[in-house]
This record gives sequence, structure tokens and C-alpha cells, in this order.
Amino acid sequence: MVHRDQMVGRYQLPVADNAVTITDYVHYTGEAMSTGERPVVALIDGPVSARIAVTEAILNLASADIGAIGNIK
Repeated sequence: MVHRDQMVGRYQLPVADNAVTITDYVHYTGEAMSTGERPVVALIDGPVSARIAVTEAILNLASADIGAIGNIK
């Protein structure tokens, strides 16, 4: 069940920092998903672009209540 969608519109543009799904209507459990992308940096240095994209995804998840950073998979 989608609580908050990250993508919107015909071309599925990412407008939110994360997407959140819930497990059911009774419990306070679910998933938060986030993406990170840096295509311009990838033209110059691929490994740096990957590190920045992962960092961006983790920082985007900070707006969701994920608890400890070890909960990120």
C-alpha cells in the first residue's frame, strides 16, 4: 500500500525525497525507498558519481523515520 509516491506524472518525474509504503492498516511498519542520481558528474568521474548518488539516496531517506542507519539495505 502506497503512503507516499516518489514519482509523479506521465514521465514519472521524481519530485519527493522518498517513497513510503505501509505493511497494513493496523501496524506502524513499512518501507521507505529513495534514489540518488548524478548523471553530469558521471561524465567526468564514474566512481565519484556513484558515491554521490548513494550519499544522496541516504540523505533523502533521512526525511523518513527509518531509525538506525543500519536499517538501510
